[in-house]
Amino acid sequence: MKSKLTFLLALTFLFLFSCVDVSYEESSGGLNEILFVLDNKYNKKEIKDFINSKNQPFKGLPQKQKTLDITYIPSQSFKDIFKKQRCIVVLAESEIESFKVINEKWAGGQKLFYFAAPDSEKIKKLLVENIDTVFSKTQATHTDFLFQEIKSHHNKDIYNYIKDKLKISFYVPNTFILNKEDKNTVWFLSESEKTDYLNNILIHTYENKNLSIDLILDLRERKIKSFIETQEGSYMTTDKRYDIVFNKDTSLYFSENTFFGLWRLEGATMGGPFYSKIIRDTINDRLIFLESFLFYPNEKKRNIMIQNKTILDNVNVFKN
Repeated sequence: MKSKLTFLLALTFLFLFSCVDVSYEESSGGLNEILFVLDNKYNKKEIKDFINSKNQPFKGLPQKQKTLDITYIPSQSFKDIFKKQRCIVVLAESEIESFKVINEKWAGGQKLFYFAAPDSEKIKKLLVENIDTVFSKTQATHTDFLFQEIKSHHNKDIYNYIKDKLKISFYVPNTFILNKEDKNTVWFLSESEKTDYLNNILIHTYENKNLSIDLILDLRERKIKSFIETQEGSYMTTDKRYDIVFNKDTSLYFSENTFFGLWRLEGATMGGPFYSKIIRDTINDRLIFLESFLFYPNEKKRNIMIQNKTILDNVNVFKN
């Protein structure tokens, strides 16, 4: 009887999770936050240890910071106040093993990951099989939300100017100003009068897309050295004492290389993380360099670098 009751409750729970056709207020929560709701039946320590082990450090930061901010609560504490979180994982007891991804269960833009299994061993097996999907979809959900926020509050003057000058779409927050430019280059700067925060975005183009990656990286290095102004006797360079993480992506029109790493000022004591993207623009037969450099000493930098990456990853090309 208890087994049948558990089975019926699980079916009802799944039905309620699946049949959603109403609109809710927007989800909330900090960037890259995810909430795990754990059933008391499971071995919480074992599950938490496994999940935490899969939460890798964010790439390219001088001080280690985990990619996701994870919060755990027991199922009996999962009240309405928590149901507006942008990304939620529910681990529920059920005779039926299942994993489901449900959109906008309790809030707009929300992603809910529902795991069900009868015991700790089987729920752990489901987690092993699907945790990478959970983490990647969580990051994508947060960056999609972030880009919509940036896009809805972007600097329209900068957008129109860059569209006309460089034939690309460029959505950037109003905190950025145009700091310096030449025919093929623009340097945007966001800074604070109260802190040492300096956030730089550099965009430049080169009229030859058919170069080797080594020549492209050399071009990039010479540009940041010569164009970004520093104190006399110093210049910006890639800090090759640390690993640079390269990724390659291709699409119908572009071949793109992206990479994370650290920059420093040669001859001075400044440095920080960078995110760069190089596009071989086959529409206009050119290279497009998209660069972001952050200086924010003694502060957490992950969320700002996620913002910078989101800005650069959403650049689109117009035909000249």
